[in-house]
Amino acid sequence: MRERIPRVFWPFVIPDLTLVFRWRVQLDCDCVLEVLTRKDETPPHEGQWLERANGSGLPPGQMICRHDDAPAAPYRAISKWGDRREVTFPADPVEPRNNIDPEVWSLLRHDEPRTSAFWKVTLACGHSQEAIAPSLD
Repeated sequence: MRERIPRVFWPFVIPDLTLVFRWRVQLDCDCVLEVLTRKDETPPHEGQWLERANGSGLPPGQMICRHDDAPAAPYRAISKWGDRREVTFPADPVEPRNNIDPEVWSLLRHDEPRTSAFWKVTLACGHSQEAIAPSLD
């Protein structure tokens, strides 16, 4: 692989393998993931991994596995409300987006600008999420 990548990019793409640990981690769903950590990092079962959907950290030792037959995520109580932000969205275009059926688009489309509120919340299980109020009303 090093033959195909310019030398200047080696530290970013191909780490020095003497400084990397390779782990096989089995999750509760029986999936096995391969994880790489640097020599001076915490092992996977103690580390805090990011939840890619919103970039927040999972509780230490937890990882997310996504696969087609995974059960739906359970509802969790909100244990802590964090920062709130408001976002104003412009009116949607009259023409359907992304090949959506015009009849369906007419039902989904917002013909006026709208404002939604988003909160950073901590769930009872310890995960962080962003909760949305689609309407300020």
